[in-house]
Amino acid sequence: MEMSPKFYLPILAIVITLCFSCNNQPKKNNNTKIYETLDLYSDSINPVRIDNISLNTVTILNNWIEYQELKEVIKSLEDNEVSFFKDNKEYIGKFFDGLQKSIPKSIRKPGIISRISVLKTKFMILESHFSSSIIDEKLKKNKINDVLAANSNFVYQINKLIEKSNQKIDN
Repeated sequence: MEMSPKFYLPILAIVITLCFSCNNQPKKNNNTKIYETLDLYSDSINPVRIDNISLNTVTILNNWIEYQELKEVIKSLEDNEVSFFKDNKEYIGKFFDGLQKSIPKSIRKPGIISRISVLKTKFMILESHFSSSIIDEKLKKNKINDVLAANSNFVYQINKLIEKSNQKIDN
């Protein structure tokens, strides 16, 4: 069985395409790439901005006095001011107990309470880091970023809860 010449050109094009699409370079381990990326991000403090917060969320947060205190601590942390975290374990515990007790009724839900617990844990870890005599700048920045991320997750959870409660579903 002989192939006609009109089939040679498409087959040749496919073979050439396959040859050029093959990458003969050695594969780099994906895990190494992930760690390199993490190292890039851990060299600086990343202030976390939360965009698209609803007006209702802003109103609730502005009226929540204990949250305003938390917001000031987070702002100072973004500015790399960490004096709040030096040998302040007892105050941090009381602060978060007060924050949890003062949650506005409209957002007093298990998801919000658990986010406060996570935030408290991140604050305590950061406090213990500053209370120890070991000062590792990279670790410090990672711990600060953990607190900032936990705070953004906390505000995000509040925003989603408020958005969901404001939805009206018609039957």
